[in-house]
Amino acid sequence: MHSLALPPKKSRDEVLQVIHVHNVVIVGANGSGKTRFGAFIEDKNFHRVHRISAQKSLSMPESSHSASIEEAEKAFKFGAYHPSTTDEAYFINWKNFKYRDKPITGMLNDFDKLLTLLFTEDYNHALKIKQGQDQETLSKLDRIKILWEKVLPHRKLIIEAGQIFTHPNEERFKYNASEMSDGERVIFYLIGEVLCAKKNSILIIDEPEMHIHQSIINQFYDLLEMERPDCSFIYLTHNIDFASQRTQALKIWTKSYKSGIWDYEILPDDSPIPERLYLEILGSRKPILFIEGSEGSLDQRLYQIVLSDYTIKPLGSCEKVIHNTKAFKEQGEFHRLDVFGLIDRDAKHDHEIEELNKKDIWVLEYGEVENIFLVEDIIKAACSHMSKKDDDVLLQVKKNLFAFFEQQLETQKKIYFKKVLRQELFDLKSIDSGDIGGLRYNFEKKLQHIELDKMENDINIHYNNILEKKDYTQLLTFFNPKRKSLIANSNICSLLGLKRPQDYEDLVLNLLSKDMQDTGELCQSVLERISKVQN
Repeated sequence: MHSLALPPKKSRDEVLQVIHVHNVVIVGANGSGKTRFGAFIEDKNFHRVHRISAQKSLSMPESSHSASIEEAEKAFKFGAYHPSTTDEAYFINWKNFKYRDKPITGMLNDFDKLLTLLFTEDYNHALKIKQGQDQETLSKLDRIKILWEKVLPHRKLIIEAGQIFTHPNEERFKYNASEMSDGERVIFYLIGEVLCAKKNSILIIDEPEMHIHQSIINQFYDLLEMERPDCSFIYLTHNIDFASQRTQALKIWTKSYKSGIWDYEILPDDSPIPERLYLEILGSRKPILFIEGSEGSLDQRLYQIVLSDYTIKPLGSCEKVIHNTKAFKEQGEFHRLDVFGLIDRDAKHDHEIEELNKKDIWVLEYGEVENIFLVEDIIKAACSHMSKKDDDVLLQVKKNLFAFFEQQLETQKKIYFKKVLRQELFDLKSIDSGDIGGLRYNFEKKLQHIELDKMENDINIHYNNILEKKDYTQLLTFFNPKRKSLIANSNICSLLGLKRPQDYEDLVLNLLSKDMQDTGELCQSVLERISKVQN
């Protein structure tokens, strides 16, 4: 574990913040100051930092040579070797030697220096073993070969005097390592840089995911960290997948950089919010809206159009939306984001919706987002686009849906009864008491207020009224058939000359997208069906 001085921070009086960590991931969008963040740490801790810049040449020499240990190590550490230069002068002029005085944007071109150090160390290692001075059986080049072949098991490295070759396992033909792919070369380079760093170094790796396939990247950096347990690793990345995979590392989120000052936050270890979710939304410049559904779902596709001023993030279930909205609200001082939730109505009563709205949880008027696609305004817009008479189509759609509703009537009553009952049982979680006896008393008292006969009777009356009165609005509000079959059973696709329900969904989404660029009236008809507190 190393102590680490962090850069000056926006809105803080102190110039530096010192933390004690083993590994760190600094994550942020392009332009948020990550590379400058790493360069700052290198500048303040150069004696013990080895930084691997994202601006680096991966041109691997065809051959290399050995040198004196002093020459090879200084050229590797400082970027140059000058025989008459003192150690103090090296540490004063390292930015010029290594980066040509451009530590942020300067191109790092040190593959040759790495190979020189590796072949020099390999030669000295062999001499020491020959002279009986070293019991270590593996040189750094040997260790690179082992790790490289473990990460890339279908390739072999062949190390010869001053040259490195490779070949596929199943072929005897070998070729010079300078002809390897970018991914193969960067893996060799990174292993070499990490192994050659001084003991107890702080290793800063900028854009660690560059040229490395997603399927092996986690294993690769696990191996590097295990190979150098004495070192601390600091990764600078914009890749959320990479950041979330480094599960044991402290996460620092860089928001912006201006005039030598960063706006950044250290993610709390004890947060009730999943770390990956935190990382995914922290860079948003828009308010956040958590919704039900999954990535690419109909929910997300719809809300990204009609609520384009928000960053839409699907979380799956209704419970997850409520939980994470609440958790983000509680940590508002940390992230300073406006966060809201949006869920389907299901079996929620009006008073429950009001309470949810107070917590910035919005509620869709309908049991499923699919039902929005069958409201009258939407159907009329689709008919107009397809040159169909909307009165005829609407009449037939309603007729089809009420026939389907009648078929599903008893099933729908049962589904709604289960949802109401589940909500009543969920409310039992709120009971509390000082001892078990009091808890039992409160529990039994609460159970007595659950009137099952009345619940069943109210549901029967309500659903029968929808059918008898042909109340289309109430049908869309409470009809929630399984397998999202409402559009299919409405028969609207054949009425409009479309083949599949997905074709109709795509048509509506396209109409909404165009409407957003025009009057916005159609989108407004969707938004009017979302219950939320107007601030």
